[in-house]
Formats: sequence, structure tokens, C-alpha cells
Amino acid sequence: MKQDTKIAALTQAKISQYVDKVCTKTSRPEKKFVHDMMYGLLKTGMPQLGSIGRSLNESISVKKRTERLRHHLQKSGLGMKLMEGHIEAQKKKINRCDYLLVDSTDISKKYATKLEGQAGVYDGSEQKTGYGYPVVTIVGVCKDRSDVVPVYLELYSLKRESTSENIKILNAIETVTPNIRKTSAFVMDRGMDRSRIFARLLEGEIPFIIRMNNKRYLWTEEGRKKIWEIAKYTKLPYQMKQLRRGKNRTIERLIICGVKRVRLTPKGPYLWLVSAKYKGNKGGRFYFLTNLRCETESELVMKVVNGYHLRWVIEEVHREIKKDLNLESIRLFGYDSIKTMSVLTWISAGFYYTKLAGLEHMDILLDMARSVIYRLKLKEITGFIFYKLFYLVHSVLKSTKRIRRTAFKLQYNSQLMLFEKNGG
Repeated sequence: MKQDTKIAALTQAKISQYVDKVCTKTSRPEKKFVHDMMYGLLKTGMPQLGSIGRSLNESISVKKRTERLRHHLQKSGLGMKLMEGHIEAQKKKINRCDYLLVDSTDISKKYATKLEGQAGVYDGSEQKTGYGYPVVTIVGVCKDRSDVVPVYLELYSLKRESTSENIKILNAIETVTPNIRKTSAFVMDRGMDRSRIFARLLEGEIPFIIRMNNKRYLWTEEGRKKIWEIAKYTKLPYQMKQLRRGKNRTIERLIICGVKRVRLTPKGPYLWLVSAKYKGNKGGRFYFLTNLRCETESELVMKVVNGYHLRWVIEEVHREIKKDLNLESIRLFGYDSIKTMSVLTWISAGFYYTKLAGLEHMDILLDMARSVIYRLKLKEITGFIFYKLFYLVHSVLKSTKRIRRTAFKLQYNSQLMLFEKNGG
């Protein structure tokens, strides 16, 4: 188990380095607080102060530990300060992303009726309305899926804030936009086909790919028409392959596509309507609206369809933070505390998505004393590996004590290259 012990110490050193980058604008007590919380969240997988306090193994009582952590959690605005630090720390990786996936999810609190600011939210897993908090998230991904970056998360309450879902989505996009390339694009599903969102995106010249609803009207040279009518008579000269991974096999499907110039309003800017259909399928067409600029129509079609095809990644990230980091298990009364805890959970997920991902995770997975590679197949390493990475981080930290910075700085500084093979 010596290899596990070595990786445990190096992991703690890596956590400290990561916290230093995130907490450039915080005080020293706040930085220590973030370090303790990240260590506790990764060690226990539970966003609960009691569990995190016990995991620290300090000489003071658990009650005193949790009181110290609660004091910082209650600070108004700390969560957004940490989110800004997280984006600043990840800006190089965000800049490498080809697509920024935007989505809304929720934290459902079925039995916790006393939490501050709870309101009705739609629980997709149970297909009904319950109580909880809406959450807006942004995840960056490269076109070859080599990088997945949890970029932005904000939990909010429509009871506590004079806001709306549109405002929160647009604020999230505008916060992230300065860190992306001009060729990158925000990808959104049908639920964000809204006039207010389009207006702000076009006004700010923010690149986007949005799947459209059937009820939308657009303007063409022939006049105002429903979007499905325009798409129906659009020629589909372009063909591309899409791979869909099932449980036991990979299915190859052909998609035929076409494009047409349209406008959202009679005098608005010209946009591209990309119409697509599975070849040989009797189902209808699906279509996207985009303001991307490409040299050829075929390049545009490929970029739009591939970008939307990658939307499953953000669903996996949502599942990850709810399953492994138990985001829905938050048990705090103060609204500011709940917001800050959700941000800390997101930052903790960002640690192993960005600091332990890449080619180096093969060494970590294969060298560990405990086995997490069961069938010795390549797809176990090249697939969505983050579940296994969290399990390993959780396993190596579970039997360790929190090491203060001065302890491991002297011992492990020269060995940190174990995790730096790709410059991560």
C-alpha cells in the first residue's frame, strides 16, 4: 500500500496548489477554510458540516470545527468570490474548450421543508414538481472530449432574489465569455429558445448554438414562416457520421444536414438555420440556430451538429456531482451558506476534472494498489473516467489525516511532476 500512501500525500499537495490558485483574492483564514472544505468534500463525498468536521481529525472538538466552518459559510458573497477565483484559475483550460455547454438543473429537497428560500422546482428524475433550488451550470468541453471543465455554477432562489431564470443564465454566459476564444460557442437545448436570451446574445455578439422549438417564427426572403416549414423545404446535401455509445456496443448513425440564411426579426442580423435528420429514419427533422462564422457551409454544419452531440457531457457532470459529491444532501439553514456550499462542491469537482484528468490518469488508475480497471479494456480508460477518478481520490484520502501546507511542502515539492505530465 506504499503507492497509495504516496499518491495520498501528492493528492493533498495538489489540492493545496489548486486552492492557492482559486483563493488569490481571499484572506488567509478564508483560504484555510476552502482548503479544509475541499479536503473534507473529496474525502467524505458529503456536503455536510458534521461529516467534513469529523474528517479533519484536528485536536479540537468536532463542535468547534463545525462552528469555524459555519462562520465562513455564512459570509454573504463568499460563494461568488470563490466562483470568480475558480474561473480565473481555470481560464487557460476554458480558453482551450471548443464548446461551452449551458444547462439548468435543480437540487430537490423532498423532506427538508425548513431550508431558507426553497420554492417549487421540477424534479426531472421523478417527473414531478417538488421543493428545492434551481441551478444554472456551464461546462466546457473540447471537440475531441480530451478536456471537460466544470466552469460555472450558481444556485439561486426566486423567493430570496428579485431575479429570473433568464437573468441567471445570461449572467452566467456573460461572466464566462471574456475567457473563451472567438471560435468557441455556447451550446443550449430547446428550453433556452427564448427571445430575451437571443436579444442579449446578439447584442453582445456572443457565439451560440441553440436547438429550436417548432413554434418559433423566422424571416426568410419569402417572408415570415414557422421554423418547421423552413426546415422541411431546406435541402440536405451534407452527410456526416455520429457515433452513439450504448452499454455494450457503439452504434454508427448517418446524419444528413442543410443550412439556410434566416432572421429572427424582419430587420435583425442574418443567422444560420441548420436542419438535420437521421438518414433512413422516418422521424422528423431537428434544427439549430447559430451565429457562428465559418469558411464553408460544410464546416458550419459539422461544428453545429458535433457541438450539440456533446451535450450529454453536462448531463454526466450533473449526475456526477449529485451521485459522488451528493449535492442534494446539503443540510444548512442559511441561504448564503447553501449557495457557498454548492460552489465549494463545484470547485471540488473541478479539481479532479482538471487536475487529475488527461493522459496521466492512466498511470494513476493502473498503479493504484486497489483495482478499478476490471475488464482491462481501453474504453474503461478513454471513456467518462471521472467516476473512477473520484473513487480513487476518495479512497486514498479516506484513511489519511489533513496535512498542513508546511508539512508536505518540504517533502513532496520535487515529486509533484507525477500529476504534471500534461502540464495540468
